[in-house]
Amino acid sequence: MDKKLIFKISILVVGLVSIFLFKGYLSKNSSSHQPDMAEITKQVASFQWCSETKGTVKWQDAEFKAKYKKWTDYALRKKFCKVDLEPLSEAEMNNANWRDLAMAMDSQATIVKLEWDKGLQVFRAAGLPFKSKKLSRELLDEAH
Repeated sequence: MDKKLIFKISILVVGLVSIFLFKGYLSKNSSSHQPDMAEITKQVASFQWCSETKGTVKWQDAEFKAKYKKWTDYALRKKFCKVDLEPLSEAEMNNANWRDLAMAMDSQATIVKLEWDKGLQVFRAAGLPFKSKKLSRELLDEAH
């Protein structure tokens, strides 16, 4: 056999082994710990689910539609778009019975739906679940 051929085959074999080793290294490092919602909400103090400066907020719940019917869009956005977050447990997230609460549209016509479970006092905006005691108190008129 020719020395050049043996050299080329050995380079191909070394390259192939290197690819498999590198792929294994990447897959091992990418399977690192993924934070759950409780960890994320501990790190993030607030969440803005809709634009505070532009757009509209429309209540989907009849009770709140009547309660806030005289409020301007600006007042609603300032009061409800930015919420404080508390840790949310996996059980609360999985056991929530979501009901539509409000819908916000920004100046680019992007629509974000806010849902909640009144009993568990948890919320979900654009598919992201969160807990906000302050928002719950404001909506349910509870004393601070």
